[in-house]
Amino acid sequence: MLPSQKTLIDKAASDNGFDRRLEESHSWIRFKSSILPFEVWMSAIPSGNFFLAIASEELANTLPFTPSAPPFPPPAPFVFRFNTYEELYRGVRELFERALGLLPSLRSPRPEQSASPPQRTEGERSFVPRQGQDLFRNKLIEYWEGRCAVTGLDLVEVLRASHIKPWAHADDHERLDVYNGLLLAPHLDTLFDRGFLSFDEEGLAIISPLVSAEARSILGIDKPLKIRGKYTEEHKKYMAWHRANVFRP
Repeated sequence: MLPSQKTLIDKAASDNGFDRRLEESHSWIRFKSSILPFEVWMSAIPSGNFFLAIASEELANTLPFTPSAPPFPPPAPFVFRFNTYEELYRGVRELFERALGLLPSLRSPRPEQSASPPQRTEGERSFVPRQGQDLFRNKLIEYWEGRCAVTGLDLVEVLRASHIKPWAHADDHERLDVYNGLLLAPHLDTLFDRGFLSFDEEGLAIISPLVSAEARSILGIDKPLKIRGKYTEEHKKYMAWHRANVFRP
């Protein structure tokens, strides 16, 4: 495994929920997540192929990847091969998302642990949505190419990941679905979140009548606004829910 490949593997892990690098052994690097009760292993060969190994059969059965044995002994029974780093990166993200959905039933495979899982502290429980929201934000940044979906503002540090159907009302899939989100400038995010702003089927902004003309002028929303491209049918389904349940007519 080349040093550059190790750097890429570290990034794929840390960006996608596996934030604890444990050790490197026999061509594999082992990682775990702060919130998921199992481990993953990653490796690569100089020709450019990457490998991901996991021990959870329950999780492996949910993954849309084809198993493939590496050219060296794997550390876990379920191994998947990726032709490029980009495929590996997306694969680790998919793995983490599937694992979040299985979180209540996943158990560590270590035999010395008791059948009853340890109770999580309040801090650990609150970390679950934070971790998911970080992943959701990264997906939106990628989808909207680092720009506000409406204004085109490219100052990523201040842009906010706005759920169309809010986290509290969404199921596990919807919470991480890239089509359930807009990357927005801060003032638009707040208006959208509080129901003072929504969008129609064409992506045109709808401003609540509760926002005065003076406030519209100050906020810079007194002129037509529209979602820039990539506004799909999947987005529109969520937006219809937003107009019916969040927007203030």
